[in-house]
Amino acid sequence: FKVVDNDTEAYTMWFFDSVNPNDKISQHLHPTGDTSFCNLQYFHKGAPTPEGDNFTECHPWKEASCCNSNIANAEVLRTRYGAEYRWDRCGKLSPACERFFVQEGCF
Repeated sequence: FKVVDNDTEAYTMWFFDSVNPNDKISQHLHPTGDTSFCNLQYFHKGAPTPEGDNFTECHPWKEASCCNSNIANAEVLRTRYGAEYRWDRCGKLSPACERFFVQEGCF
């Protein structure tokens, strides 16, 4: 990833619309790219698929998710990589700060 000033070339980490704006960005940046597979090999499915109504933590990706509800929840996201990677290892976080880490984990 790189930081850009032009929003038409930038991914968004979180959104609330029914359409994922990152799809349009991907098509713009990589017109021949294939987005029918998941890039991470760990904690992810091979291809994005819809998730059920219990998929609430990473809800923007519910319709085309690379992970499932067993991974996409705050407790699992906080502890999955081990104690040395816990986002609260230096102390209790504010709710807003913890929400940021959940959003980053979903992205």
